[in-house]
Amino acid sequence: MVTIARRATACIAMACLLAAAASLPAAAQTIESAYSKIDWQRSCTLEDESNEGDGAWAKVVCDGFGNVPVRITDADNRMSLDYGAVQERGPWESFAGFNRVNETVEWRLADGTPFATIHRWFVSDDEGGERQVLVVSTVAGRWSRESCMVGFVDANANSNANLIARGLADAEARGFRCGVDRPDYVGQTTSRSPQATAGPN
Repeated sequence: MVTIARRATACIAMACLLAAAASLPAAAQTIESAYSKIDWQRSCTLEDESNEGDGAWAKVVCDGFGNVPVRITDADNRMSLDYGAVQERGPWESFAGFNRVNETVEWRLADGTPFATIHRWFVSDDEGGERQVLVVSTVAGRWSRESCMVGFVDANANSNANLIARGLADAEARGFRCGVDRPDYVGQTTSRSPQATAGPN
């Protein structure tokens, strides 16, 4: 817990430094947030789905920030998401428990260009309840060739979860190496914090 707490403090401190730098009149990058909503009925298009008797899965693409899309794969009541201009969907990244995502997506922007998302997930636990997790992911585009999970914040265990997630996004997303660096929790966790899973598409 000490290591996690120190990492959370470092991320928050980094977010403050970036915010201060953005206020300088020089050519420093301006870091800010923008928001979009996933409208399943009006702004999402079905790309592919399972045949009868072949399990239950579907792949959709939804409007995101500007012309930056959100690609969602739903299989067995679990989701995996990619953000940005990906040539093809990345490896499966989700949680062990049944899950779904919030309609609202927060995009972290540097000089108007998105480099990370903060997305609230709702994940079932073994006690018949549901945990809320803020997932920070890279956005495929200027800073990353791929979209992948950078880290997680247990929103039930942290009253300042949004601040911690923004600090994590600003400090790590632009240098995060998908497939090399491993996503992890930042901030306080409990035995009920959902476990992330990865696998093939």
